[in-house]
Amino acid sequence: WLGYVWVCLAENPPSFEESVIADVVARLGDVESIERYDVESLEVGRRIVYDVRANWKLIIENFMECYHCAT
Repeated sequence: WLGYVWVCLAENPPSFEESVIADVVARLGDVESIERYDVESLEVGRRIVYDVRANWKLIIENFMECYHCAT
């Protein structure tokens, strides 16, 4: 779905509809809210590569700072 590979390593995984689709509907109201963006057709518009004089974990932690803000 959406061009992604969805993997669940649980011994008895829930159905895709019960887990992923249900979560999308609970948060967005319907799957069309995300499908209309045609995610599988997106392309990288620009890529910037640069060196940072820091431990990679510091950069990732700073980037992920607000990962759980919505919960």
